Amino acid sequence: MFIGEDIDAVFGDASGPIASDNMMKFVYSTNRYSARSSAVPLKIVAGSLKAQSAGLSFHCRGDGETIDCEVAGEVLHDLLAFHRFEGRGDDAVRALLPEIERLANIKRDAGRFDEDGTLVIRPADLLRYGFQAKSAAAKATAANSLAPKSPASRSAA
Repeated sequence: MFIGEDIDAVFGDASGPIASDNMMKFVYSTNRYSARSSAVPLKIVAGSLKAQSAGLSFHCRGDGETIDCEVAGEVLHDLLAFHRFEGRGDDAVRALLPEIERLANIKRDAGRFDEDGTLVIRPADLLRYGFQAKSAAAKATAANSLAPKSPASRSAA
């Protein structure tokens, strides 16, 4: 089907149930990465995080597959601001990894890959899938791990 092509000519009468089935088959067959739910969640591969000019790139592994992934810089900024981690450096990005993995899993399960097979988390994905609220315990843990160390604790380490 092409832009401007008559939908009735491609799928028959677009008002009936057969047309709906045909349209779904067409969409499914043209989507290289079909939507699916996986029993094995994607996890970020240790050591694969790389800062890029446009954001962050990394690899995720799950179900025996490795996927190239990216997070747009705007998304990182929004996540850091939402979780109040701005200005905390690499520790803040590490604290966001579960949130990034959650978004990557949702996009993978929805089959929302770029044409080259890369999974890119963009600002629209935050609107579509939302932010994950942290529990009080997780907030306290993150706050403690990101808090500046006292001189006494530095000398003990």
